[in-house]
Amino acid sequence: MRVRTGSATAPAVAFARAAERYWLEVFPCARAELRHWRLRAGEILDPALRRLAWEAQRSKHESIEGAVAFATFVPHASRKLVIRAITAYQVAFDYIDTISEQPGADPIANGQRLNQALLHALEPKGKPCDYYAHHSRHSDTGYLQDLVDTCRTALEALPSYAAVAGSVRRATARIVAYQSLNHGDGHGSFEAFARWARAETRQSTGLRWWETGAAAGSPLPIFALIAAGARPSTQTCDAAAVEDAYFPWIASLSSLLDNLIDRREDAADGQRNLIDYYASPAEAASRLQTLAARAVRCTRALSDGEHHTMILTAMASFYHAAPGASTPEACLITQRILEAMVGDFAVPSTLLLRGRRAVGGVAHRAAALRGALGAGRLAIRHTNSGIGAFTDRKALAVSACATTDVRDVSQIPALERRRRTPRRATGEVGERASAPRA
Repeated sequence: MRVRTGSATAPAVAFARAAERYWLEVFPCARAELRHWRLRAGEILDPALRRLAWEAQRSKHESIEGAVAFATFVPHASRKLVIRAITAYQVAFDYIDTISEQPGADPIANGQRLNQALLHALEPKGKPCDYYAHHSRHSDTGYLQDLVDTCRTALEALPSYAAVAGSVRRATARIVAYQSLNHGDGHGSFEAFARWARAETRQSTGLRWWETGAAAGSPLPIFALIAAGARPSTQTCDAAAVEDAYFPWIASLSSLLDNLIDRREDAADGQRNLIDYYASPAEAASRLQTLAARAVRCTRALSDGEHHTMILTAMASFYHAAPGASTPEACLITQRILEAMVGDFAVPSTLLLRGRRAVGGVAHRAAALRGALGAGRLAIRHTNSGIGAFTDRKALAVSACATTDVRDVSQIPALERRRRTPRRATGEVGERASAPRA
């Protein structure tokens, strides 16, 4: 049942229904896909590539959770296919982005060859390719090719993928160009990236060249088009409308927000950040607010505009609640963006995502604690009021505040049952370890 759009509570009710579908249907399915790829990454023989594959999945898991949100609004019959395709594509995207950052003799050629995997993942048929031809490491044990094949097979089964395929290929070609040039050349120059982005910028858009470049690097248009391909009624004209809405407006906003929350980390690592091209935080806030306003207008014009507006607002709320957005400059920018979306699910979306981050933070700390307890690295200091502290056993033993008994974890039955012997994959000696837990 559709809620009347004139109702003051309609946005909140619509968002609540979408959130229920996401958490009860989409999210569990996506987590199962991620578990599969985490285990598959553990089979990579090269220790450096295995570590990078795990790191890409660990550090980018929230981007995958956001990407599969597009599956919330597709027909139930195709939902699992969409989740499988998007998850495999995003895992491949994050993995390639991570290994492309590793030093090499020719970063541009390396990026171009690696990112061919993203193009091949969208083609119904294709031959295996040596994606590592310009990379110093090669032995991924078929990991990247498996991601390509999984995405390709799922897309081929969608009812209207043929109608969106052309738009998807164009979006991916832009990603390949962006990813190949964005890390600079062998001399650390980004001039080739700037020349390419200027050539891609249409004067009629009024965008700065780095705003167009940012749009080209976002996979959001691909996810929106995959979701459109899951609807039996989708035509080529529908795909073109989605493509025009997401590129450049929504895609540019997404990439620049991603740069915004990574800005402090990039500065510490000496990495370039696209937000730095703005003359001041005030200019960045004004420009991103303009992008947000245009993005909202574009989503509303689509045939299923409510769904796209919901995803757009959830994306903006996600970045607003992100830890990297806590600086005064970042808060100014994200707040201005949300102001452009007032009335379009901004309030319920922000509240939900802040709650999700709080729960996620507690769960992460609890998981880390369980792991440490299971490895026997922690001891518990007991006080009259119960458990008083968790800390390293040796440190606690010599601590001035350790006035009560300090027991080894193994002496506590309730915790002993939780101890786990670290699993080791069979068939490999020495360096191979089990995949990190989610």
